[in-house]
Amino acid sequence: MGRTESMHVRIRPAVEGDAADVVRLYSELTAHLRGLGEKVQDRLTTAAFVRDGFGPSAAFSTLVAEAAPSSALVGYLIYTIGYDAEYAERIVHIVDLYVTASSRKHGVGTRLMSAAGESARSLGATRAYWTVARSNSGAQVFYNRLGAEAIDATCMEWDL
Repeated sequence: MGRTESMHVRIRPAVEGDAADVVRLYSELTAHLRGLGEKVQDRLTTAAFVRDGFGPSAAFSTLVAEAAPSSALVGYLIYTIGYDAEYAERIVHIVDLYVTASSRKHGVGTRLMSAAGESARSLGATRAYWTVARSNSGAQVFYNRLGAEAIDATCMEWDL
């Protein structure tokens, strides 16, 4: 199924008042991934999102897609800025990208990725990295259409 006409959405930085809606969308994302057979946690709370996503020591930045005219959030993208010593440059790490099922194939994900890229470039980042579940073939097709390439790496996790 191909891409259909763009929805009327506004991409903007999240504000604290968006926290409950972003957490609800995150729960939809984890349900989607579980439906693909992935083992994922659903521990994000509104309090944790506000604690870690805002203020002078924010651990991440969030962009939201707000549908017009309802102002309902139909997607979000969480990212962090990091560093890649191999290339001696700043990078963006995309933590999560989610668009509601009814809003997919309308350009919302592309607009969120573009806005994250613009924001990261303004901070000096020159490339982006993220992981995609092997079972999430729809996301892989989407990212390939953006021009992203799978790299030969293994994602590791270490409980501290």
